[in-house]
Amino acid sequence: MTSVRNLFLDVAASLPALLRDPAIAASWNAASALAEFPVNGLSGHLAWQVTNVPPLLAE
Repeated sequence: MTSVRNLFLDVAASLPALLRDPAIAASWNAASALAEFPVNGLSGHLAWQVTNVPPLLAE
């Protein structure tokens, strides 16, 4: 069974390539699959999770 930690690390490792994707840049201000977030907001939210959750969990 895959641990939550391993899943988190897999997502974290894939994030830079995802955020560099030209499709993300081209639709930066467009609506995303989530009604509450445009693409830029969803990208920022995902990046925040990857960069800020580990220090919070370490406290």
